[in-house]
Amino acid sequence: MPSMFSHDAARSAGLSHPETCHYCGLPLDAGATKDQSVSEHNGGTNEPRYCCFGCRFAEAVANEKGDAGHVRWTLTRLGVAIFLSMNVMVFTLALWSRDVYVDAALGGDARSFHELFRYASLVLTVPVLFLLGGPLLDNILADWRCRSAATDLLLLVGVAASFIYSLASTLYGDGHVYFEVTCMVLVAVTLGRWLEATGKLKTTEALRALENLLPDTVRVIRDGEEIVQTLGEVNTGDTLHVLAGERIPVDGAIVRNTATIDQQAVTGESEPVVRQTGDEVFSGTLNLDGDLYIEATAPGGAGTLRRMIDAVAAAAQQQERYQRLADRIARWFLPAVLLAAAGTFALRYFWHDLPGAMLAALAVVLIACPCALGLATPMALWVALGRASRAQLLFRDGDSLTRLADVKVVCFDKTGTLTTGQAVVETMIV
Repeated sequence: MPSMFSHDAARSAGLSHPETCHYCGLPLDAGATKDQSVSEHNGGTNEPRYCCFGCRFAEAVANEKGDAGHVRWTLTRLGVAIFLSMNVMVFTLALWSRDVYVDAALGGDARSFHELFRYASLVLTVPVLFLLGGPLLDNILADWRCRSAATDLLLLVGVAASFIYSLASTLYGDGHVYFEVTCMVLVAVTLGRWLEATGKLKTTEALRALENLLPDTVRVIRDGEEIVQTLGEVNTGDTLHVLAGERIPVDGAIVRNTATIDQQAVTGESEPVVRQTGDEVFSGTLNLDGDLYIEATAPGGAGTLRRMIDAVAAAAQQQERYQRLADRIARWFLPAVLLAAAGTFALRYFWHDLPGAMLAALAVVLIACPCALGLATPMALWVALGRASRAQLLFRDGDSLTRLADVKVVCFDKTGTLTTGQAVVETMIV
């Protein structure tokens, strides 16, 4: 089945280069691009780079290349993990019944199933660790190679701690098990990162649509003859021939003839305008009815449309203030949480017992998982930017979007800003 999330589309649109995410096509953050790349750590191989764990996972799921069986297997990983996790929850419900009913009320037969349910939960949890914990571990290792703060490490520490404690309780036959915590944290994080990566990719569809407005080849007048060249070969001062129905490939000035130009893609105005000799025209606009000769005032791929694309890409790359806050504290947050967990363990172990100390330390690590700042905030921002771009609303940066919550009055300069330019029948009277 064709996938709308294929990274080939991003590369064909000119959005994928060594400093962009291999999946969503957005620029990598400043820290990643300045540090030594992953490829340099792998003997110079051109290993793809990703901006987040969500894009790494989404690329594995949506990749159309390679063996079809591998693709089908990757597509089912999350579904299988969810199925196994639900079964672990069912077994856990039976295990926790011992805290509700006394052993005498349960009866000997019921108590005999507790050990079976413990081992069944263990058997079902191990595949979830490999299915969903593997990509998370790969992302953590990639972050460490780039010497960036890895908030995912805190998630992995919590998952590992809950699994190890539950494994020990199962083998020794004493204490509670928390296999459902291991499974559900991995499922929730993976689902959230998948949604975040999908939202980021949908946001870049606006960039791809703008890229597709430019033709691959143009007609250039050289020494009195018309030749066909690629857009990248056009230089400032070249004369281009644009036929009716074609997009104007570069910024320039008309040197011959007159035409009606549709500038909606650049200016947002739905009403076409008439342009004649000496008038300025913009790349990406549509020549409706004229046979134009245009002198380029900017090289191919460096005009008004390119500046629009760069502005949207910069807005998508820039983090809003809550994300910047999360990044600033990430370097110190993980050591602080681990230190707090260690202190909690020491105090509980000194005053109580080992199982209670392990549970208290585990609770500190799991509760400290940065879901709100590290997952919910960026996902909400990406979804909002994606929906805005589909509604033909472009934001300069993420802060502009978040500051709209405090806006009380909006002023529009003309009615054309509020309309789509397409008439719709509201009522029919016969």
